[in-house]
Amino acid sequence: MKVVVVDANLVPHRERLEAAVPSGTKVGWHVGGVPLDGLRDADVYVGSRFTAEMANAAEKLKLIHVAGAGTDKVELEALGPDILVANTFHHERSIAEYVVTAAVMLRREFLAQDRQLRRGVWATSVYDAAIPQLTTLGGAHIGFVGFGHIGRYAWNLFRAFGCSGSAVTGSAPFALSLPPCWWRTTAAPVSTQRTAVAAARVQCWARMCMLGSPMSVIG
Repeated sequence: MKVVVVDANLVPHRERLEAAVPSGTKVGWHVGGVPLDGLRDADVYVGSRFTAEMANAAEKLKLIHVAGAGTDKVELEALGPDILVANTFHHERSIAEYVVTAAVMLRREFLAQDRQLRRGVWATSVYDAAIPQLTTLGGAHIGFVGFGHIGRYAWNLFRAFGCSGSAVTGSAPFALSLPPCWWRTTAAPVSTQRTAVAAARVQCWARMCMLGSPMSVIG
């Protein structure tokens, strides 16, 4: 079996990946792009982008594995019926931590305070009555547009701060520990405009909004 890997994010995990494949498997690394001749005898392709031209060259291909959640860069209509396309979820925790970190920084106005401190100004209501006292993240109601893997991880972290939450989702409504208001959409493909409408609806009652939905499906 021949496996072609082009995803640069997998390079730090090369040793683990090659140790996990069956004995006798040939793993070729082509970070940045594989020549078409390199696909002709490939059984497995690991990468996020796969074009019709690549599909025509990959005569033996059985599996395209995207090392992420999105398959939007794979030209599915160009694939033969025997080629499987798989994705994976592995980055929920890191993205959720980023989301909550950004929320704390925005809520507490860290960036504005950092700019002031670099100018030698201690921008706080203690010294300037014109500056309002900032509220804690725990007092925020968090709105989610899309409530999938990343949304649920982020919600678990927000909940630890004491936040309340609600969501717009096309997948089954997952029960939150605090009573939410749910607007459920269909799981059918939706337009960017409908996604924007859902986001606007969330913003009517949420102090912060997390857009966790791809443009093709709210979920």
